Amino acid sequence: MKKNLYLFQPQYSVDFGTEKNYWLPYSIGCIWSYAVQFQDIAYNVECKDIFFKRDSHDQILSKIQEPDVCAFSCYQWNKNYNLKIAKRIKEQHPRCLIVFGGPEVNNEFLNYPQIDSIILGEGENSFLELLRSFIAGQDILKIYYKSRVNNLSMLPSPYATGIFDKLIADNPEVKWATTLETNRGCPFSCTFCDWGSLTYSKIKKFELSRVAHDIDWIANNPIKYIFCADANFGIFKERDLIIAKMIRCAGDRSQNLEAFNATFNKNNNEWSFKILRELGDLNRGFTVSVQSLNPDTLKAVRRDNLGINDLKHIFELCQENNVNSYTELILGLPHETKQSFIDGLCKLLELGQHNHIEIWFTDLLINSELATAESQTKYKIKTVTTGNYLTLNSDNDLYREDIQVVCETSSMSTTDMIESFMYGWIIVNFHMQGYTQMTSRYYNQTLGIDFKTFYNELIKNLHQNPILFDIYNKVKNKLTIFLHQGTLPKNLSGHNLIFSNAYELYVNKKQIFDLLDDIAKQLAGNQYNRDLAILQSHAIFDVDKTYPISIVTDLDAFGRGIGKKYTYTVDSKTSNDIANNFNNLYYVLRRKGFLKNKITLE
Repeated sequence: MKKNLYLFQPQYSVDFGTEKNYWLPYSIGCIWSYAVQFQDIAYNVECKDIFFKRDSHDQILSKIQEPDVCAFSCYQWNKNYNLKIAKRIKEQHPRCLIVFGGPEVNNEFLNYPQIDSIILGEGENSFLELLRSFIAGQDILKIYYKSRVNNLSMLPSPYATGIFDKLIADNPEVKWATTLETNRGCPFSCTFCDWGSLTYSKIKKFELSRVAHDIDWIANNPIKYIFCADANFGIFKERDLIIAKMIRCAGDRSQNLEAFNATFNKNNNEWSFKILRELGDLNRGFTVSVQSLNPDTLKAVRRDNLGINDLKHIFELCQENNVNSYTELILGLPHETKQSFIDGLCKLLELGQHNHIEIWFTDLLINSELATAESQTKYKIKTVTTGNYLTLNSDNDLYREDIQVVCETSSMSTTDMIESFMYGWIIVNFHMQGYTQMTSRYYNQTLGIDFKTFYNELIKNLHQNPILFDIYNKVKNKLTIFLHQGTLPKNLSGHNLIFSNAYELYVNKKQIFDLLDDIAKQLAGNQYNRDLAILQSHAIFDVDKTYPISIVTDLDAFGRGIGKKYTYTVDSKTSNDIANNFNNLYYVLRRKGFLKNKITLE
């Protein structure tokens, strides 16, 4: 009689547009696809079910019949869920073998009595060995750890084996997101990341024919969103350009595929823009992940060897190629101070990042170097435990996932972290979303007023505006509670906290424009021009206006110097429907600057 196997990679749904999507359980699919290709496994083991979403534990238990092996793929978004359901399975089926693997797993998982065995590192060979031992009635090791798979051609794709075909057929109501893996490994060893530590440094490539088959499968199935699991997409220039062309073709013929998201090569170069051009509107944005601009911080987290010195050129290329870019910063890294973080934000503006900045808190990934006791002692890291950090759908979820978020270091107190974040809140919501961008850039270019001076003045004046200061304080108060207690209001996460109260800003945009005009008068003196305030107010979408709008002025806002009178056309790239659904769509559309109108000089 065959042994009954149940596989678990439960995840939250993800919003894509206005629909909920679920992730195909790629990791657990890879593990089983590899094992079942061997005749002894196919003959002796039957996969009875794959659990891909966070259903109630009672629902799960009702579907499990006489389990022999339950295998769990574990990461931040399902660790506690997995541990709790595993405990209940063990209570009801004490002879069931329970095994855990995945990026979140380390030796400490053996302290949980419900876990019989753990798999560390790449799991394909280890899971095969465990199943063979189980079939033969041999002792099961507490820890399985194998060296990396040297020949990736040995690993069949879960898309090719048909595992997901059944999953999709059994869940016709579900919309799907999925993972595309074209290589494994990361040549970098950033201390805050667990990627390099789990897959080592050498990058190994899947055969291009496998990648092509996977993309073709995706195009022929109800997949809306692809996340590329490569640590550095674009690092293999010619090959990755070919893959981008495949993805573009898939998007052209698919009835469902709408977006492809990749973590691009850390040392960004002009070749990346060839890839981006091929992807076209499937691309969700070009990530420029600097994490910090403080040299001491970059050295401490081992990112000082990355090519971030040519950021200005990268942002210029983004503008030339009409590519939306976004820059990631991490708040709370070693040696970062309040001053260095604020300087880094303003430096990005000086270098030309005017599309989007994403600010993350440092969270301690279990298998990262920064999470070790040695690192935490060295940098005097303090953390707060939160179940409200990741931007995920709760789906009325009962199983909180705890994450350790850094709230203090030897170089940044909690108070300093709050002030740093709130400065970032101003930059992200006022500058990046367009309320103050035209004005700050104009005076930077024409009068040499640096962005730090401009935004320092804005913050000082904002404190004198009761309405805007109240909005500012609402965010700050939520942030303060979060960094001290780890809690936030319902439907708000630590990561999207920076976008909270955005609708209040939009409703009170006239307050922002009036405040901005006062600052312009102070900074520009006798070079103040009221027409700039008029143009700036038109830079933000207004449901009460009909577009396009024509504005004639003597202001040369773009430095063209072509005449005494200038005609600007203001057009909208959003719609009333989007504006009326502001709170639901703001986070989804934040990187696209959906509030910013397009202003062109005729």
